[in-house]
Amino acid sequence: MKTFTFVWTTLALGILVMAGLWFRPVAPPLPASPARKGKASAAASAPAARTNATTLTTRLPGETLLQALLRQGRAGLPGSALDYLQAVPTADFPDILREIEQMEPSPQRTILLSDLHEAWAERDSAAALESALKSGNEAIKGALAGWTKAAPADAWAWVDRPETKASFRIGELDAFYRTVLDTLGRRNDESTAASLLDTLPASAMRMTMAGQLAETWAVKAPGELIQWLQRNETKDKDATGFAAHFLGLELARKGAEAVQDVIGTQSDVIANRVLGAAVSRWVKEGRNDQLDALLRSLPGVTVQRADIIYAQVGSGTAPKDPSGGLALLLNIQDPAARNRWLSNTAASLVQTAPSNAMDYVLAISDTTTRETRAKRVYSPWAAKDP
Repeated sequence: MKTFTFVWTTLALGILVMAGLWFRPVAPPLPASPARKGKASAAASAPAARTNATTLTTRLPGETLLQALLRQGRAGLPGSALDYLQAVPTADFPDILREIEQMEPSPQRTILLSDLHEAWAERDSAAALESALKSGNEAIKGALAGWTKAAPADAWAWVDRPETKASFRIGELDAFYRTVLDTLGRRNDESTAASLLDTLPASAMRMTMAGQLAETWAVKAPGELIQWLQRNETKDKDATGFAAHFLGLELARKGAEAVQDVIGTQSDVIANRVLGAAVSRWVKEGRNDQLDALLRSLPGVTVQRADIIYAQVGSGTAPKDPSGGLALLLNIQDPAARNRWLSNTAASLVQTAPSNAMDYVLAISDTTTRETRAKRVYSPWAAKDP
């Protein structure tokens, strides 16, 4: 998930372009557009066709627009069709569509239909969608992809209508939302992305998208991200916590002082996730000096309080990062407290990571406690994997 990320871009667009959106026979309402008022006004308002190295030149005698398009592509491969379609005047799109629809069903026809409506929607979303809703699923996918490029917030608003959302299959709506957020992220418009995210109810999908947004927002505008976290803390604790995790990772990169500035002014929900993420990163990178510096910088941190922090953060880190959690718990100064936390954390890992649980057991300094806990780990481990 690096930046708003290319991973999501590839995944989400891939789903939209290849998986197949499913729309019910009842067409959702179209967006307002000059195209619905007349061809003349639509042509006047539409962006000009792109003119670059891929611009169509001349047609051979008797050659149709589509034939010229395929001839001047990369050996006629449909994967390059979008570049050429973006160089075609908008007024020619209906003629090209009629040619595509006359083709026999094939992967080439499918891609061309999607690419045509994508290029069309970048210039006139209403006309493209009106055509796409008559042409089928592949055309609709392309039109939404093009509209998202041209006006992602408008595309989101149209898709987010109840009558439109009901037409998507599970998973495809998530992919569309992610594509919109990624587009806004690449345009450095996290504020709009956040406002759109706020329209979604609390869910696992929203939590994932909050993390996607926070990962880049934490780098570009951490202050705005913190404001978003504060607004959403009571509305959606899961999304807030997940987003705060990415904030913590970025603050950890900057150092203990940056982490201290945030956790000293935020609620426990935000501060604990930020601290946990920061500590996890420092442990993985071997930067325990940063955690020590953070503890020294916090007012009134006694050895006992430092032990509590190591215990809470270490046990919380263990499920996702057993090695990192163990390293943190070993920093607890009080032997009895350290052994207790090692034992309890080992117990929590028995069912999911028994070999890691045994690492915690072997770190217990008290012989009796170590042997007792070892038996409790071995028994379920042996039953599960002799």
